[in-house]
Amino acid sequence: MRKRLWVLLCALSATTACAESAKDAVRALRNSIGNTQLVLKNFSGEDRVTATWTGTDFALAPPRWRTMGVLQMNSAKLSGSRLTLHCVRRVVVKDGRDQLVLYPEPSDVQIEIELGNGDPATVLPKIKDDLFFGSLGEAVAAIPKNRSTSVPARLDKSPVPVKAAVASSQPLCDCGVKADAGCAGDNSLSQGIVPPKFLTGNDPTLAGPVKHDSLIGHPSLNAHVTVGLIVDASGHPQQVWVLRPAGMEFDADAANAVLTYVFRPAMCHEKPVSVYLNVDVAF
Repeated sequence: MRKRLWVLLCALSATTACAESAKDAVRALRNSIGNTQLVLKNFSGEDRVTATWTGTDFALAPPRWRTMGVLQMNSAKLSGSRLTLHCVRRVVVKDGRDQLVLYPEPSDVQIEIELGNGDPATVLPKIKDDLFFGSLGEAVAAIPKNRSTSVPARLDKSPVPVKAAVASSQPLCDCGVKADAGCAGDNSLSQGIVPPKFLTGNDPTLAGPVKHDSLIGHPSLNAHVTVGLIVDASGHPQQVWVLRPAGMEFDADAANAVLTYVFRPAMCHEKPVSVYLNVDVAF
């Protein structure tokens, strides 16, 4: 009887120690990243981000759309094997002097991290390095080359033509020439290109009834969200980025609308090709 009681007490003691160890790990994580500018390594712009412990590191789920956003963590809660980080995101833009600033309208973000069988005390310290860039400068340097001229976007509220292609400059080369190094860039700037044509797609849902009372009368209801994408050779959007934000729910609504677009693809000498495109989604 005494032996069984001793085993039970030991088991309870071990459980309590594990729980305290997990609380300490969450507390250490809060102290580590609570006052830090955080940029997700996959540049996800979605309001719900998921990540999973693989046994060696944390892996972010591929995002449906991206933006250059800075997160500020408000809280962290561990429930079983799931850690939830509640954050606020502000998109990074450039002001009139080309300085990086944060767009004033925030959006809420929830990051759900599945730990699986990982020991919180061991794996939680890896979250900062696995999921986030080390600095804002490091994040800017990691922006894909095909978006480095448009991300971060300039905070310019002048309207952009709806569903219009990126304005062309002096053609770099013929779109059919692959050997020329100049042809490795944006096909939409090349000779011989017929731009894509918008065929169909959903309007943003916020164009209808306002979702929340807090948005009624808000000046951003007259907003334009600029979204960059690649129209692939089948006429469908790929690599969708919110370039110029409006904040709150408008960015997600604009991106989700663009993801439904279907185009007649761009043509290079009567052959369908992928091109970059910027569209303006109006509210």
